[in-house]
Amino acid sequence: MSGYNEKEAAVQKLKEKTEKLISAEKSAKLGYWEFGLQKDYFFWSDEVYRIWDRKKGAFQVGLEEIEKTIHPEDLEKFQKHQQMALDGLKDLDFEHPIILPNQEIKWVHEKG
Repeated sequence: MSGYNEKEAAVQKLKEKTEKLISAEKSAKLGYWEFGLQKDYFFWSDEVYRIWDRKKGAFQVGLEEIEKTIHPEDLEKFQKHQQMALDGLKDLDFEHPIILPNQEIKWVHEKG
């Protein structure tokens, strides 16, 4: 029985840490995302959805969809920085404007 209680305690501790991380993301207005190199895999944390002002489940996260949110004047720069990071030539660290659904412009800083 003690193995079960240890597992239950570990799961509870993980849940508490996850809740703290989500709270910290909201307070700092920082989100994280993942991109799979081997397959078309994208993940946005809930805070990235909030930053982009998109509804989770209603916005399909993918490169084509993300590029549609980049201000047209900065799309080529965005693509260049992304490709340099993927090629291992440079860390991802740049600011660029995005277009929110209401057509408002918001500046974001990507780092990775």
